[in-house]
Amino acid sequence: MTDDTQILAQLPCCIFSHVGEPCQAELVLVANLWHKYSAYRCPISFPAAEADSIVHLQSKQEEVGVRLKHARNATGISANGWTTPNKYDAALSRDRQLKADGFASLNSDYEREMTSRHWPFDDHNEDEYPLSHSARRQQSPVFPI
Repeated sequence: MTDDTQILAQLPCCIFSHVGEPCQAELVLVANLWHKYSAYRCPISFPAAEADSIVHLQSKQEEVGVRLKHARNATGISANGWTTPNKYDAALSRDRQLKADGFASLNSDYEREMTSRHWPFDDHNEDEYPLSHSARRQQSPVFPI
């Protein structure tokens, strides 16, 4: 089993547990660079250990994103989850193997459950997730200004 497979299998747990932290990483970056662009004191701050932890997790998530892209390329599944009809069977076979290898690398029931529920290449029931802002806007009546 490759390192990529193990990290890809842990991706759903990572995303599920740390969904808001990319924004925190951006705030840490702003706080660290604030003095270069303003004479005023930065209105936000982070303890050094917390900032280091946030930046470390962000770099790990970026690494997982790169590995997810490699997995998409290897399986033949695009970022939106599609593949061409003539490549479907091969993509499905590669995805099943990748998922089996990933599950073999997991250590806890929680990791297996989150991976099973949020495998990036599975179909998902859109009704299980809250509506996005754009979807809510499409469902609400539109009034001319």
